[in-house]
Amino acid sequence: MKERGYASIITGGKLLRNGGTTPGAVGFVDDRIVALGPEDQVVSAMEGDVRVYRADGATIVPGFIDGHLHLSSLGEHLGSVDLAGCGSIEDMVRRVRDRAAGDAGDGWITGRGWDQDRFVEGRYPCARDLDRAEPDRPVVLRRACGHALVANTAALRAAGVQAQATDPVGGRFERDEGGRITGVLHETAMKPILDAIPRHDAATRREHLRRGIRRCHAAGITSVHTNEGGCDLSDLWTGFRDVGEDPDYALRAYLDLGPSFLEALGEAKMTTGYGDEYLKVGALKLFADGSLGARTALLSMDYADDPGNRGTYVIPPDEMRELIRCARGMGMQIAVHTIGDAALDSTLGLLERPGGSGVPDRVIHCQITREDQFAALADANVIACVQPRFVATDMAWAEMRVGSELVRTSYAWNSLLRAGVDLAGGSDAPVEPVDPILGIHAAVNRVDDAGEPAGGWNPAERIDLLEAFDLFGPGAAASEGAARIKGCLEVGYVADFVLLDRDPLEIDPGAIRDIRVLETWVGGRRVFGDTTR
Repeated sequence: MKERGYASIITGGKLLRNGGTTPGAVGFVDDRIVALGPEDQVVSAMEGDVRVYRADGATIVPGFIDGHLHLSSLGEHLGSVDLAGCGSIEDMVRRVRDRAAGDAGDGWITGRGWDQDRFVEGRYPCARDLDRAEPDRPVVLRRACGHALVANTAALRAAGVQAQATDPVGGRFERDEGGRITGVLHETAMKPILDAIPRHDAATRREHLRRGIRRCHAAGITSVHTNEGGCDLSDLWTGFRDVGEDPDYALRAYLDLGPSFLEALGEAKMTTGYGDEYLKVGALKLFADGSLGARTALLSMDYADDPGNRGTYVIPPDEMRELIRCARGMGMQIAVHTIGDAALDSTLGLLERPGGSGVPDRVIHCQITREDQFAALADANVIACVQPRFVATDMAWAEMRVGSELVRTSYAWNSLLRAGVDLAGGSDAPVEPVDPILGIHAAVNRVDDAGEPAGGWNPAERIDLLEAFDLFGPGAAASEGAARIKGCLEVGYVADFVLLDRDPLEIDPGAIRDIRVLETWVGGRRVFGDTTR
């Protein structure tokens, strides 16, 4: 991954460790920290030729670990139509029209990031809307959550989706008053469209990885737990290896893989933990339900704004039980996407028997919860990987979805911590921005991008700054069984760290989001910042 045998020191900064910040230096040899503390002590502890780097007053913090994202999808998203922030269907149409005009050819146009709850029209987009932007080429735009999409007529035709098609198990089509499909597809109903999109070749997939990694570096991320797909196991593993051979793209990746990979993993005798410190097989990733925004998260009661609908299982419990049994036999960690409270009930029941991976299983999102579930989660010996940034987006409509009583005990990071639940932090990028600083800001303040509401949304669920940093440090490291080698600034830990432009403990909490990443170091090598210094 890098040149070996060099001793290095970063001086002139502060260190965030042991519950505070103090002036100090960090010394490392190759990719391991060997000395920390007062500058004179670190200098005297180093031997031989030593490279010296200046922090120039920056605060040095452990490299951020994103406990749940989609790295390849992030890279792909950075090159597609960005629909984040669209305030209307007309804005969506304009962005697609602009992309089509600037992208000659007849290939598919893809994009992501729309949210119908932000549209002034007060409705879902439909195929007819997209036909106005591009009537000839297939257009497919995924909702921000990734659990729904809208396709134009050309895309529906290319995928063979008929106007009167029946809803599949685990999915549904939005329909007009005549029962005809409108172009919005939820969960498993998306499969024909996604299967019809031409697969990226190996070179394109590698470029997506590079884009995603560079974006992570800029955000201070040195490790990721990434849910991957879109190719076979050999291509996926080789792609990550090939990209990672370039030291400029060094990133530690823990691959969470779906059921389609199980057979290949078994044949290759690859299970959780297989690999090295830069690339490992992670968990079997399963989906219990969908998303709250698309009204497919599985609730214990009807949606407040959609009576008669309680969401849907994406993988029915009997099928999930068999997948878990198979993965347990292979020694794999299990990670289950659970957003609704009924999905969490089902998931905890299915994970009742501990696995043999040596790493606790994970519930991803753990978003809509009842008060009685806090103790159940603590007793279950699972790690909850939460996405604090969801609060900034969802607060505008979450109560409309689930009602005032259930929303009070949801996105309940503080209650979960006080109940003794182990938490990890993630972004779910490209669903939300990848920047951990934004996640930390949301966890501490619980406000939207305009800083509202004053005092925070459900303020009792705010957590303190050090707890928020821990979500993206030791918490996320523990969720892959790596808490003894990364996530903290400690002697013997990997030399992964980030230089911030200010001390986060000395600023107003409302200014956390303004903290800038100056430099990112992975394995003792600077991968972001002024690499010429």
